[in-house]
Amino acid sequence: MAERRLFLRPECKFRGLQPYMDGEESRDAGWRRAGLMAAAQRGDADAYGELLNEIGPVLMRFLHARVRDAQEAEDLYQETLMAIHRARHGYDAARPFEPWLFAIARHIVAAHAERHACARRARCSSPPRPSGRRRATAT
Repeated sequence: MAERRLFLRPECKFRGLQPYMDGEESRDAGWRRAGLMAAAQRGDADAYGELLNEIGPVLMRFLHARVRDAQEAEDLYQETLMAIHRARHGYDAARPFEPWLFAIARHIVAAHAERHACARRARCSSPPRPSGRRRATAT
């Protein structure tokens, strides 16, 4: 039985895109990823692993640009990969892969920002804690 590896760690060695691709190279990479996702939808685990390894660095750069804390970015990375996995059946391989990927990632980041904003509002709007001392009452 073939050994299965999980491709979910951002620190693994990626064969990512060059940082400054020209338009044609980027377009070709996008259609290649669309093909990998189509193969993954048909159950090809190797294609799925290759796709996740290829998008890893691009996705991490995207997340780090929006969330400065490295641990939060790593958490969002994992959350985004899980969302991609859950939504993979809905991807249309006749369309470019990156807009679909980054729409999911933007949604994850927006939900994260909303959770943090709600937590801040809850902390700021909570009533002050009693100090433990009782106020003297005038009699």
